[in-house]
Amino acid sequence: MLRLLAFAGLGLLIAGSSPALAQKRGKKDDGPRREGEYQGVKPGESGYKPKRTRYPRITWVGFIPKADGSSRFFVQLNQDAEYEQRLDDKGVLHLTVAGGRFAKRNTRRRLDTRFFDTAVATVRSKRARRRRARKGRPAQKSGVVLSFRFKTADDAQQAQASMSKAEDGYTYLYLDFSPAKERADDSGDSGEAEADDDLDE
Repeated sequence: MLRLLAFAGLGLLIAGSSPALAQKRGKKDDGPRREGEYQGVKPGESGYKPKRTRYPRITWVGFIPKADGSSRFFVQLNQDAEYEQRLDDKGVLHLTVAGGRFAKRNTRRRLDTRFFDTAVATVRSKRARRRRARKGRPAQKSGVVLSFRFKTADDAQQAQASMSKAEDGYTYLYLDFSPAKERADDSGDSGEAEADDDLDE
């Protein structure tokens, strides 16, 4: 009986100290967030210095929505890498990081951005093997492929891509997308309506 009480007391002591341990490790609980509010990692915030490897390693795939409906996706790498984009006949954009590898298993997890005011709906990542071009199928380099699916066929587009090295030592591949076409059309219509009102006056 005394042994059981001792174990129970130890369990309560550990449970009671958990919040303190979390605070010491820098974890914050800022309360609930609004729906659609971005809470992810931002480029240049890593506290670890990357090491060069034989193949480029993808350590993070992130997303930053913007107020005007445009969006920025970024791929964090430990070093520079070659990349290419291809928009297929189904309106899916495939971005290949040549020779790329995933640094960790969870790096390949799917990004779901459907609830944000952006043109992109989801992003899936996978390893790809090299293949030659065949009839009806283009050639593909080995590496990591990120597939961007858009909310509508009209939103399909290639990204404005750029690569640069940040102060944290990591290399970032930035992919910028224009707002959804429906949003762009709505803003254009409102502008025309305002112009008509001015003419009536």
